[in-house]
Amino acid sequence: MSKDKAEIFRPLGENEKKPAQRPRSNNKGDWEPLLLVPAHAGEPRPHYKHGDADTKYYYRSVTGELICIVHRFDLPGGGKEVIPASYCTNSKLGKTQWRWMAPLEPRPIYNAHLLAQFPDAPVILCEGEKAADACARLMPKAIAVTTLGGSNAAKHANWGTLAKRRVVIWPDADAPGMKYAGYAAKALAEVSAQVSICRPPDNVYEGWDAADAELDGWDEDKTLTFLREAKPADEILNSKEGHTETGKDKTGRTGKKKGAASSDTEESSGRIPQRDLLISIIDEIELWHDDDRNAYASIHINGHWENWPIRSRDFRIWLSGRYYKEFGGAIGSQALEDGLKVMESEAIHESPQRQVCRRIGGLNGNVYLDLCDKAWKAVEVTAHGWCVIDRAPVKFLRSNSMQPLPEPEEGVTIERMRDFINTGTEDDFRLIVAWLVGALRPDGPYPILLINGQQGSSKSTVSRFLRDLIDPNRSSIRSQPRDERDLMVSAVNNRVLVYDNVSGVSPWLSDALCRLATGGGYATRELHSDQGETVLEAQRPMLMNGIPGLASRPDLGDRSIVIELPTIPENQRRTMKEVKKTFEEARPGVLGALLDAVSAAIRNIETVQMKEAPRMADFAEWITAAEQGLGWIENSFVPVFKENRENAIRLSVEDDPLIQAIIQIVDEGTRYKGTASALLERINGYVPDTTRRAGHWPKTPSGMGTAMKRIAPSLRTIGIHTERAKSGDRFWLIERISEPSDP
Repeated sequence: MSKDKAEIFRPLGENEKKPAQRPRSNNKGDWEPLLLVPAHAGEPRPHYKHGDADTKYYYRSVTGELICIVHRFDLPGGGKEVIPASYCTNSKLGKTQWRWMAPLEPRPIYNAHLLAQFPDAPVILCEGEKAADACARLMPKAIAVTTLGGSNAAKHANWGTLAKRRVVIWPDADAPGMKYAGYAAKALAEVSAQVSICRPPDNVYEGWDAADAELDGWDEDKTLTFLREAKPADEILNSKEGHTETGKDKTGRTGKKKGAASSDTEESSGRIPQRDLLISIIDEIELWHDDDRNAYASIHINGHWENWPIRSRDFRIWLSGRYYKEFGGAIGSQALEDGLKVMESEAIHESPQRQVCRRIGGLNGNVYLDLCDKAWKAVEVTAHGWCVIDRAPVKFLRSNSMQPLPEPEEGVTIERMRDFINTGTEDDFRLIVAWLVGALRPDGPYPILLINGQQGSSKSTVSRFLRDLIDPNRSSIRSQPRDERDLMVSAVNNRVLVYDNVSGVSPWLSDALCRLATGGGYATRELHSDQGETVLEAQRPMLMNGIPGLASRPDLGDRSIVIELPTIPENQRRTMKEVKKTFEEARPGVLGALLDAVSAAIRNIETVQMKEAPRMADFAEWITAAEQGLGWIENSFVPVFKENRENAIRLSVEDDPLIQAIIQIVDEGTRYKGTASALLERINGYVPDTTRRAGHWPKTPSGMGTAMKRIAPSLRTIGIHTERAKSGDRFWLIERISEPSDP
């Protein structure tokens, strides 16, 4: 090494001490990174989302042992994602494995193992591993280092590794780069390192670094000339040399060159605009959008990932707090709004599309259950079983009313549910269990669970417990919705809908529930717009309870499971405190038993064969596939489900005044032929005035025709055939057939 090179990086005196630092975990969960990776660990599997890394960076201790591996993924269409992998242990599970998480803090310095091998070598601190590797090629006799996590994670680095060294910082040519240099200079000064900073050349692109210098054709001599111009850190940081002017960055997008600001107010003061500082945080945010082009952000908080709509209050609060921590001040409302607009555009136009999930999600045949705890953990259910994971590969969203589930426990059977569920028959118990297992399936259709019973049959308590098993909420059971819009808003924001003490089901509510069970939407005019349309679409498991029979309309009964709870005898009643204690004690094990059933359904769904496929066949197939996990006899569920559905339709037929009128007409002559107008006039003679005045009763011949189409499937179940003839005068033919058809 020449005298000039040696002088630039002259080491400090030996009398300076290196401060001691104690390793600290970056994760509050059950997985804890090991300080060093054991020799038998091998390397991590491909990333579940990005696959194999484009580049790997190995972080080692000063004595050469591996600490972690940082993976860089070059994303399609530009951009990158850098994810560390650490070898971890889980004391609860007794397992060790690679996990996608950062190592213990303080985090290691990249190329730290070279410092002890070459104690007199110059040290150059770059921002990022790619820049450090490029710098090492430009200056082969120097040690190029960096910190893990980029500019926003400098505070977590083990700066003591560079104690007693003379360090030149080569910052990126942008505001975050200068911020990184400032933090690094301060941290290095605290460990008795002597620090200088290189000022990026004039007229370089925003973000220019050592990797760009290499691409620009720099060699060792030109790099040395650049490094000689390094000045003491205080002199650089207290000057205005880091401010920027409008230009283009290295990707060709409009950016900033050194020398000016982008707003009139901040241009005169020489400061970087707040919005640009805010946008610099975007690299640590994972942006995405849904199929309705709504923008979302996934953010890393306290060792876990959270998903929020970009326009949500929670994301605004986080972004404001993040700005304060990074730049030491409050952000203005206009700067925040400008930054959100940029992030929203990036999420919609430059980021991937993902499906939004509420509590339950599915991917590649697996099922994911959001536990809704503070660490955003989830349960992954596969054909081989289930386990709790730190981050689900699906995008869960949460409403403020969603409550956490307990972590499920193994080794409990579904029979434990009998301790807090009051059912009268074995079939009713199995149907309730089936409804729960069906509700844990990512896609429907979902039968509607209708719970009837007299006062004292614990309808409300059972309804609350059933929801709390799979989708607890601050308001687990709710009153009947006022209109279809309220129903759809609840469906969009909740996984399971439970309505308590329903006194009756109106025609509009019956139709809306049927659409929601099998999948449907609600469209309304977009606010503050004459042409825009807002569509609410969902498919949800639902439960209603009430004293009267709730399946009053045949189409609702056709999609329902109807349960009649027995009245609890006085000598068997327990206090709510006792029942809730029993429920809470059994809850983790029962959830585990339900997940065992879901795992069996995933395992068997492709090979299951039903002897007969009833209505709601997808649901019946899923439960048949789950029978093994529930300990039930093979193909034992479908007959129970079919019988319950037939009974529900029979009850709805008895409660439908139009069907009863048709029955009377047929019973009088076994066969009827006439126009819709004549039919309407005749059936009006069989019902009282109050029924004829009801809103659901047909008032016109066309309304009569529509009503006949609606009740035709129910009439077939009781052996009555209906047909609308189109030759000549249009008329309806109604006749009794010898054998009722299969419902």
